[in-house]
Amino acid sequence: MPRLTPEEQITRAAQKKAKAEETIRRAQKLLRDTDRKKDTRRKIILGAALLDAADRNESVAKFLASIVDRLERPSDQAVFKGFELPRPKGSS
Repeated sequence: MPRLTPEEQITRAAQKKAKAEETIRRAQKLLRDTDRKKDTRRKIILGAALLDAADRNESVAKFLASIVDRLERPSDQAVFKGFELPRPKGSS
């Protein structure tokens, strides 16, 4: 195989570098997506646990209601319109 000229070596190295950078970008995106999915799953689990605790404990129910009352963004408030927060049985 003939020896590559310096220009060919540079071209080939630049192509390898571009391929390696693309591999790194893809791996970083996959890592970000995985982290975001884990974060979303944690929030869902914690939210469900909090709703369940509010269904059994009056102080947790009051705490949850206070959190919902403090929501500032209209889009966040809209999600809770018509939603009845859990209350322990026998409480008013």
